[in-house]
Amino acid sequence: MNKDSWTALFKELGVSQRKFAQSIAMDAAYMSRVVNGKAAPTERLYLLAEKVYGVNGDWLRTGKGEMFLDSSSSVGKRRVKALADELTDEEAQAVLAFVRYLRDEEITSNPD
Repeated sequence: MNKDSWTALFKELGVSQRKFAQSIAMDAAYMSRVVNGKAAPTERLYLLAEKVYGVNGDWLRTGKGEMFLDSSSSVGKRRVKALADELTDEEAQAVLAFVRYLRDEEITSNPD
C-alpha cells in the first residue's frame, strides 16, 4: 500500500478522502485507516477504485506505472461518470437534457 498514491489520487480527482470513500460505497473511517497505514486495503477496495474511477490497481499498490488504466479519458469525464451513479432518476434526466443542449450548441456554433 502506498499512502502517497492515495493522496495523489484524491488530489487528481478533486475529491476528499471522505467523498472518495462514499462514491465507492466504502466506510470513510476505514478509508482513513487505509490511507494512514493503520489498515490494509482489501482487494475489493482496489477493484472498486478501478471500476468507478478507472484507477490502475498496480499503481495504487506500488506507485509505479500510470495512475489510470485508460489515459485517454480525462479526469473530468471520470468524475462525471462517478458522480452520475449518485443521481436520482430526475437529476439524471436533467443532466441528460443539459448535455444534449451543450452538444446542440456546439454543433450549431461550429458547423464543421
